[in-house]
Amino acid sequence: MDRFLCLDIAPHTAKKNLQLVAITCLMIASKFSGLNVVTSDLDLERACFVTGNYYSKKQVFCMEVQILNRLDHRLEVPSTLQFLVFFYECMGLGQKPQGIRVSFLARYLAESTLLDTKFLNYKPSEIAAGALYLANWIVMSKESLSPSPGTSTLWSDRVAELAGLDAVNFVRPLAEEIFEQVSEFRNPNKALKTLFLQYSEKIYGEVAQMVPSVLK
Repeated sequence: MDRFLCLDIAPHTAKKNLQLVAITCLMIASKFSGLNVVTSDLDLERACFVTGNYYSKKQVFCMEVQILNRLDHRLEVPSTLQFLVFFYECMGLGQKPQGIRVSFLARYLAESTLLDTKFLNYKPSEIAAGALYLANWIVMSKESLSPSPGTSTLWSDRVAELAGLDAVNFVRPLAEEIFEQVSEFRNPNKALKTLFLQYSEKIYGEVAQMVPSVLK
């Protein structure tokens, strides 16, 4: 929905038609994900009923065509999380004892970049690389494995080749920048602590608590 509204300035996206765009996007998402939310005629009738029957099924179908055409039928775009999963698997971290902690910590670090506009200068693949590199660095330091930044221990040569990202000249500096960002969450005067508290829960392995005050 956000992508469509950002691309489209036509009259049919006027305020009075935002509900139409919303229920149509819900229907498209249901079809794409395979979830039975708004896929049948009955579901669609219920969705229209929620809007006070202000829109007809025909209007929803017409809007569906418009949205799909505007997005060129590209309903999914590469995200930081997708790159994280890809890099994680390429490095074989799922087979290592620290794999789960690295996974949760990398997600926490990656999500922290959403809170500062300066990270918009980086591509999703680059944010994923920096977050995973830093997560490896922190976890291995906590386990006293004495990692050497820039080596394949923290950043796989295979991933570096696939992503085209050099560990020493790019990934490590970005990881240090992410570390500075996430370190601010420990400040008691910081207003935005929700992410820190979320990843301090046991369900996430309390990985937010693993971030040190100084990188070793």
